Amino acid sequence: MVLSPNDSLAIGIEASLKSAGYAPGADYPTITGQDADKANVKAILADEQSMTVWKDTRTLGDRVFQMVQSVVAGEEPEVNDTETYDNGEKVVPSYLLEPQVVTKDDVQSVLVDSGFLKAGDVGL
Repeated sequence: MVLSPNDSLAIGIEASLKSAGYAPGADYPTITGQDADKANVKAILADEQSMTVWKDTRTLGDRVFQMVQSVVAGEEPEVNDTETYDNGEKVVPSYLLEPQVVTKDDVQSVLVDSGFLKAGDVGL
């Protein structure tokens, strides 16, 4: 099993495995990633990567915009986590997006139907 911290690295891992003679199947490791990059979604559909963790960057951008507006207006930005991120000096208030696991079975319903990716861009 290869738990890649992001999809960019997962693609490199997949390429290295292929160049070493591995092919999807019995001896091919389970590979994970994060970000739902187009190339990796194609790899998921081709059984070269098992899943990706996706946080909708459109929502992230909107949330950052709202937080910046609050700061500029002299207000406290909205947060939804006041306990998780302790940097040793203080607990840092944060706004966390809900991550979603995306597998071959739900590429269409999660990534395409939401408008994040186009079906044609990933070979559907």
